[in-house]
Amino acid sequence: MKIKCYIVLLIMLTSACFSGCGERVSVSGTVSFPDGSPLTQGFVVFENGGNQASGIINETGHYQMGENGNSNGITPGEYKVRVISESGGGSDGTPFVRYIADKYDNTNTSGLVCEVKGKTEFNITVEKSTKK
Repeated sequence: MKIKCYIVLLIMLTSACFSGCGERVSVSGTVSFPDGSPLTQGFVVFENGGNQASGIINETGHYQMGENGNSNGITPGEYKVRVISESGGGSDGTPFVRYIADKYDNTNTSGLVCEVKGKTEFNITVEKSTKK
């Protein structure tokens, strides 16, 4: 009985190790507002179960993960996507500012989904925050 338990445990651990392995591909794109102007700061975060990868948004609105981007890329699959763009709120007294609508901060409310099959370009349009 103990041997069967050890064998099952060994199979489960081996499967867990290999499920996280595999090809990693690059994902890139731009983040902009409906008028075409770029979002010039923040992060794009791809989440798939326990897997997460992010890319920094630069001053032209471009982000990249993999191929000289901000990470080693991501494994193919379907990802929920969120965008974070805010500043301030620190101990220095600068006011907290969120640059995009709150819904983009959460994968369950952003409405953004990307199917990554290989090298992928995923452009995102976000709404500006209405909070002052």
